[in-house]
Amino acid sequence: MEIIINGEITEMPEPRVGVSKKNGNKWIHQTVIVNDKEKTRYAINIIAGETHFKKLNLKVGDFASFACDMQSSEWQERWFTSLTIKDVDDIIVKRVNTTQKTQDTFYNINEDDKVDVNTLPF
Repeated sequence: MEIIINGEITEMPEPRVGVSKKNGNKWIHQTVIVNDKEKTRYAINIIAGETHFKKLNLKVGDFASFACDMQSSEWQERWFTSLTIKDVDDIIVKRVNTTQKTQDTFYNINEDDKVDVNTLPF
């Protein structure tokens, strides 16, 4: 299931980096914490090649739209839900002044794509 999260990046913990065994390319697994318009926090995992990730140049304070794959998995009889992006083309970054008027404009860029979380089956 895909979900669109629009919001401000508030935290970016240290990324995990590695090298692909298949072709030797470097990859980055970065978690970003995003606050939406209602101040709901989301942890979004971005997995991308180093070159593609650096092109994004994500920073704390950026406003962005994330098209995330949402899935749940079980581990030791506990369930966890994750939001993951595997294609950096699913991220739209907009660097703006943090005035309320500009924030409202940003949050409405994907009004047609909004997902009503009250209709989700869990």
